[in-house]
Amino acid sequence: MPRSFLAALAALAVVVALTGCRLDTSVRVEMNTDGTGTVTVTAVADAELMERIPNPDEQLRFGDAQAAGWTVDGPTESDDGGATIVLSHTFSGADDATALLNSLGGPFGDVSITRVVEGEDADAAATNTLAGTAVLANGFRGFADQALVDTVGGTPFADDLEGRTPADTMTIELELLLPGDVDDTNGERDGRAATWQLPLDGTEQALELTTRQEPDAVGGWAGPVATAALLALLAWLAVCVGFIVYFVTTRSRRSV
Repeated sequence: MPRSFLAALAALAVVVALTGCRLDTSVRVEMNTDGTGTVTVTAVADAELMERIPNPDEQLRFGDAQAAGWTVDGPTESDDGGATIVLSHTFSGADDATALLNSLGGPFGDVSITRVVEGEDADAAATNTLAGTAVLANGFRGFADQALVDTVGGTPFADDLEGRTPADTMTIELELLLPGDVDDTNGERDGRAATWQLPLDGTEQALELTTRQEPDAVGGWAGPVATAALLALLAWLAVCVGFIVYFVTTRSRRSV
């Protein structure tokens, strides 16, 4: 992710810590059956936080993110005075998805997505995996290095932030939707989705998810049903042909 986004997130995190406001962020990775997909980052700030940011449209700039291919929607003000910012980026495969996740920085630096396809057919079976460890080792500075200092105007806030962690007033949720059936995960399952609440206090969270994607070819109960239907059709055609032959033969004999 371009530094401008990291700096903006770092600035919001610092304001959150200093004022007792709240910032909730979710990262959603959805992969299609062909391995392509989208990474979506959604940040929701409460009304008090937005009041602390003068001219949010000017303060929260994402020009570098847009130049890098991210689509930016917002800040969009909610009825209660809060605001939502949504960034999304498509990916062409598992390696691309991994690069996008890692570029988010913070707790996403040691996370990878892999996809192993068994064969060369377009509908071949595949195993999709998320693995890694989410950890925010350096507190607020884990979101960005010098960008954090530059954004908040130097180091005057260092004393105020002493002893505080991002976990005090913000959350980051990771949601993965990989194609196929879930074989194993240590996340919270909801159908095909697996979610984790990432730790922001310096502790580690292992991330594990494996899905098994079977071929699209007809199988299971559909195969026998299709075969039976075909046999029934052939039998019906045979009866029809036999009846026609019998009818024609009978009429021919009567006319002699």
